[in-house]
Amino acid sequence: MHVVRGLDNADLSESRCVLTIGNFDGVHCGHQRILANGRQRADKYNVPLAVMTFEPHPLAILRPSDPPKRISSTAGKLKQLERCGVDQVVIAESTPSLLQIEAEAFIESIIVARFRPIAIVEGFNFGFGKGRKGSSETLKTFAGQWDYDVELVEPFNQTLEDGSEVRTSSSLIRGLICEGNMRGAADGLGRPFSLEGTVVEGSKRGRQIGFPTANLQVTDLIVPADGVYAGRVVIDGTPKKCAISIGSTPTFDGQLRQVEAHVLDFKGDLYGQSLEVEFVEHVRGQTKFDSIDALVAQITDDVNHVRSLQY
Repeated sequence: MHVVRGLDNADLSESRCVLTIGNFDGVHCGHQRILANGRQRADKYNVPLAVMTFEPHPLAILRPSDPPKRISSTAGKLKQLERCGVDQVVIAESTPSLLQIEAEAFIESIIVARFRPIAIVEGFNFGFGKGRKGSSETLKTFAGQWDYDVELVEPFNQTLEDGSEVRTSSSLIRGLICEGNMRGAADGLGRPFSLEGTVVEGSKRGRQIGFPTANLQVTDLIVPADGVYAGRVVIDGTPKKCAISIGSTPTFDGQLRQVEAHVLDFKGDLYGQSLEVEFVEHVRGQTKFDSIDALVAQITDDVNHVRSLQY
């Protein structure tokens, strides 16, 4: 997969392409359905499947005081796009000037000038241009003028724990993650939610009580609700189960929220390494214990529970 950073460096006008545009945060099942449709179209026309995406998230520019926490990093998003068979990704910088282009001008100056698509594949709720006033109907209005087809893909729906059926979206998945609902998030993503980060030095209390942890430094990614989770991490190519604790270590009167992973049956130094930790299941909420012995007993139960799970 070829990655182009900056619209000024993008030019697929000669080869043409099948194009889809979006932020693709998390590359969830709804996104995957659009990409699968685009892949089929690209194979039919024997042209590349191209994705135009945005960095940072446009809402980080339009709503800087309250930007959305990301489901995946740029690297994580690119990895998932490649798995979906994308040939070329153009990462457009989300500048105020780009986000203020009117919908019709966006079609002419960006979609046609940079990509000249033979087909555009999007979801029914697609919006673009200033104020997201452009829609799938706007694309259709100019399709004949600019010689492209428009195909709209049905949304992906998932069933929540209460039995209700909802449309999968990045905002829905963010909400599920914030609730600690890892199974619901995985249903929407088509895979377990994962956090990427660098292992940094912590208080080393875990080591002192017999359960050393990898303290993960997470930047702008969304972090699940405080509590203990069953998870998995790949170290030197080998997947290993881990018990993940998120919170401020209330037993020790901690103030700083941390993400710590105790990797089962592992002895070694992970400092400075970049890890991707998958969250499989919520085990329990965060609790303040009356003594260190009570904490150790509970952690022992947590680790035994994680070990017993089949995943």
